Amino acid sequence: MALNKTSKKTSRKTKKVSRRPHVATVHHKPHDRPHADPPSFGRTRVVIFDVEGTLVDSAFPTLLCWQEILREYQFDFSTAELHHFSGLGSADMLSCLLPADVDTATRKEMASRQEELYKTKYLPTVTTLPRIPALIERLKAADIQVALATITDREMLDHYLGIAGCAADLFDAVACGSDADRTKPDPQLLHIALRRLSLRASPRIVGVGDSPYDAEAALACGIVPVGVLTGYFSRPDLVAAGCSAVCKDAAALALLLDLPEAKARPAADKTLPQDQLTGARTSSSAHP
Repeated sequence: MALNKTSKKTSRKTKKVSRRPHVATVHHKPHDRPHADPPSFGRTRVVIFDVEGTLVDSAFPTLLCWQEILREYQFDFSTAELHHFSGLGSADMLSCLLPADVDTATRKEMASRQEELYKTKYLPTVTTLPRIPALIERLKAADIQVALATITDREMLDHYLGIAGCAADLFDAVACGSDADRTKPDPQLLHIALRRLSLRASPRIVGVGDSPYDAEAALACGIVPVGVLTGYFSRPDLVAAGCSAVCKDAAALALLLDLPEAKARPAADKTLPQDQLTGARTSSSAHP
């Protein structure tokens, strides 16, 4: 299908694609390794999290944004078709979706347009996933190191951490798209995170993500993949990609790792003056 070369500002009505768009078939090769020798999650010493779709609920807004951009260029995809490639970098996703005659410059333009539109229109709709700060607090209390490995750039990562209610200094290491030139399922980001932790890959390190590409990257790195369902991939899809376990969401990782309950916050001192006591109670109720 030939791409419309006219400027994106052209007012000419976009023509709906009359045939099913080109979509590369994705085959996530089943992995036997995680199931032949299941890891002991109680011995986990490090957890490396993906961010988009794992800590923040960004998967569907991202799909809607890509759908809108692709339609600008006369490519009409359903969100279900696009979802097969959720978790890939822009270049890899477009390589799967577009015909070979769409040139590199156009693909880069599309990726740039998507980034711009996402920030202005779709990012404000992104919300946190449940109980993320409490999970990080429980991991740290159990002496488990916590790191991030995400394809998003540093500016967007800081914004996402604000949405999730997590300060950047909570994490022992961070590897993001600004640090790497390859994206998942390549394990480069995970290797960077491990290097910043001064660690080598081991079965005591868990990689948590919402897509099969996160699982494939974790396996390639040599750590244990755990999937979460908040990226809308099915449990069988995540298991087929190599996940040793699949959780409803990231917060459920606390049960998988058998983390101790967070310590209760100390009660307010009843000898405080009444105005300070009221303030202390208000503060306590704001942080359960």
